[in-house]
This record gives sequence, structure tokens and C-alpha cells, in this order.
Amino acid sequence: MQHSAGAPAAQARCPKCHAPRQDFAPHASCPQCGIIYDKYDPVKAAELEARRQALRNGKKPAPAQRKKAAGFADSAPPSWMESWSERPRYTVQPAAFIKHLRQASIYPTFRQLVGLFYFLQLLLGMVFLFVGFYVFFYGPDSAIRASGLLGGVFMGLLLVIVAKVFREMSLMMADLSDAAVTIAASMQPEQ
Repeated sequence: MQHSAGAPAAQARCPKCHAPRQDFAPHASCPQCGIIYDKYDPVKAAELEARRQALRNGKKPAPAQRKKAAGFADSAPPSWMESWSERPRYTVQPAAFIKHLRQASIYPTFRQLVGLFYFLQLLLGMVFLFVGFYVFFYGPDSAIRASGLLGGVFMGLLLVIVAKVFREMSLMMADLSDAAVTIAASMQPEQ
């Protein structure tokens, strides 16, 4: 068995099957069980085995079973988890939350511009609709009247639908940004 002088004695055996390690190359694998030495994680392997055992028994493994199988049953949770569990939980209706989020937005100018463009698109849609009706009532012949009415109604409705879709998409992006900032701020420790 050849290994480098710097290899610890614990690495002289396979961490899974404890067979003598033959090769100390970076991506060497065990000839007995086939694992790659450098990529083997005993915690993940224990958790995977606990899940397999639970699935063989026909039940989903509980988180406590997974922790126990992975060797973390008695260890304390990480500090970030403790601070997270101590935070108060709020049960807020999504509509009320969105209303509050939009009132306390950090992007009020963007929201006002979205409202302005929405109004202008609705106005343009109404202009197309009125032009369509004008051509229908005052057009020179019936073919132009019919095509004017259909074109005006179609363009008017299309602009109204496009305006509503773009307004909702723009407000959704602003809501996502506001919510991300709110979540990030709530996860910061108190100072």
C-alpha cells in the first residue's frame, strides 16, 4: 500500500467499508464498495440509509429520525436556526399584506409611472374605440364602416388588455422587490 507521507492514519481505510485504502489519488475510489474517497460524506450516507430503511418499512422518516441517523440527535441547532425560531410568526392575509406592501413601497415613483402609463394606454384604447364608432357612423360606404368599427373595437380592446397585463406585471415586479427587501430586513439581527 502506497500513500503519501502527509495522509492521516484515519484515511488509510475506506470510511464506508473500512477496507484498506489502496490509492491516495484525488479522485480514487474504493475497490470494495466503489465510493470515491474524497466525496464520501458519512452524515449524508447515514441519512440516506435511514430514509431507505423507513421507505422499506412503508413510512416517511421523521426529521428526528434523520437527525439521529446522521448523528445529530444530541447536538444543538445552529445559531441562525435559534434566532429564526424565536422570531414571531404572523398570519396575514395575502391581500392585506399586498395592500400594506404597496402603501409602504420603497419604489413609489415607479408605481406612479406604471399608473400613468396604464392611464395613457387606456386613453389610447378609448381613442381607437371612438374612432371605430366614428368611422362606423360617418364613413363613406358600408365596407369602410364595418372595417372601421371592427378595427377600432379590436385595437381598443387589445390596448386595454395589454395595459392591464403590463400594469400587473410591473406591479408584481415591484411587489417582489419590496417583499425581498422586507424579508432581508427582517432577517437582520436587531441592532
